[in-house]
Amino acid sequence: MGIAIGLEKSPTISPPIAISNPRSPAIHPPTIALLALAFAWGEEFSQLYHAPWIDTIRATILGKLALGNTFNWPDLPAYAVGIALGASAEWRKLCCGKPPTT
Repeated sequence: MGIAIGLEKSPTISPPIAISNPRSPAIHPPTIALLALAFAWGEEFSQLYHAPWIDTIRATILGKLALGNTFNWPDLPAYAVGIALGASAEWRKLCCGKPPTT
């Protein structure tokens, strides 16, 4: 923690910087994994919505790459497995200080 001197005579304590200690991240890997899963599944379920304006965006190459165009339910467990593997590797790296072995 750093100390910042304000206009008053008493020092105030500034909040810790998230990058000050990489072994103690501001957001823990399980939380990041859940957010990533919610984003991935939200993106997949958004492909069920077909309005003219969003289909126009999806007709472009960038729109198709970013938004996709067809819902595919087997993608849901694939996202979960991939995110779980990534999160467990990150968790192991943070907790044990070793990169995962392959």
